[in-house]
Amino acid sequence: MISGMKMPGSTSPMRLASRALIGGAVTVISFLLLILPIPLLRVDHCVELFSSKNLLRLTVVLIPLLSGLAVSLMAERQLRRGIDNEEWQERELGPLRKVLAHPVWTVISVIPLVALLGYGVTSNLSHGLSLFWSLMIPAQTISRLRMMVKPKRVAGGALQDWRSFKPIQSEHWGEPRQDSISS
Repeated sequence: MISGMKMPGSTSPMRLASRALIGGAVTVISFLLLILPIPLLRVDHCVELFSSKNLLRLTVVLIPLLSGLAVSLMAERQLRRGIDNEEWQERELGPLRKVLAHPVWTVISVIPLVALLGYGVTSNLSHGLSLFWSLMIPAQTISRLRMMVKPKRVAGGALQDWRSFKPIQSEHWGEPRQDSISS
């Protein structure tokens, strides 16, 4: 494929990143359903979760979880493939890089940990796991997107590949150093 040439039906990197974030947001719905006090979805014990009366509860929680993960991961895979195959030029990737380079995303990625610690100090930590994961999934999606769009480093004085160096050889292995001070 010629560099910079789009495949038919491909979409912009910004749209793919948006789809990944939307998929992460849909995934959060399943965790919010566990947090919110909805009587039909309340499960007090894990053993009860798989009983026949809780099949509706399980279905309602799993549908947004699985569909959101599918949308997010497919969009991320398509974005990664497009970046690796150099389908987009810098003018198409530039706006997405600029948006994802904003410091607010770093703050957003720390919020789940702060929330979990705060919840753990003030309440029962096991009940705060749904809150933690509802915040962590979008934060992880953003983190993966940031890593994907980071420009690749070009060889310029930095050691790029250690395997290209010859093995270290010495004719004086095992001998004491000549410049060492002896008492």
